[in-house]
Amino acid sequence: MSEELNYIDPIDISESINKPNNFIIIDVRSQEKYELGHIPGAINIPSILFEDNINLEKIYNDYKEKTIVIHCFKSRNSGPTCARQFIAYVDSKDLIKPEIIIMKGGFEAYNSLFHDDPTKIATGIGN
Repeated sequence: MSEELNYIDPIDISESINKPNNFIIIDVRSQEKYELGHIPGAINIPSILFEDNINLEKIYNDYKEKTIVIHCFKSRNSGPTCARQFIAYVDSKDLIKPEIIIMKGGFEAYNSLFHDDPTKIATGIGN
């Protein structure tokens, strides 16, 4: 059974970056692409790691109290797939499901809106 996914606009994400919030942004692109540019405060968990229950358990334990925003480059394939894998894991363990949202258009859409604003794009690791 395929679950309907919820989406959030990149503008809504950008407006929340420097404000107190209860969400975590997970960028599922490769580490190399993440380092070239990412949303400030986003963490990098490459999509391949969503294929292993040990990693899914860690993601759940670390972020179960937060709204989880997931994105890839366009949020058409890897982002939604990772969200569905995470949801399937949570359902299989009969755990309380955190809110999971996909960022519309992925990093491509976000970057096209904010590429000229250094406060909205970070580079390297851990920015």
